[in-house]
Amino acid sequence: MYVCVCKAVKASEIKAAVDRGCRTVDDLAAELAVGTGCGTCVDFARALIDEHLRDTTLAYAVEAA
Repeated sequence: MYVCVCKAVKASEIKAAVDRGCRTVDDLAAELAVGTGCGTCVDFARALIDEHLRDTTLAYAVEAA
């Protein structure tokens, strides 16, 4: 699914960027140009970052248990 239509950035690309260390929309803007067009994707991109970080953290916690 496309998150940033202006720059044709998909959710999977954002998740991969988070896995590489992006933690903010500014990080995504620098790496993928997310939010540098019309800006309507910024809130969803921020939520996707938070969700992916939470899911990743939970996965690691379950694996460690």
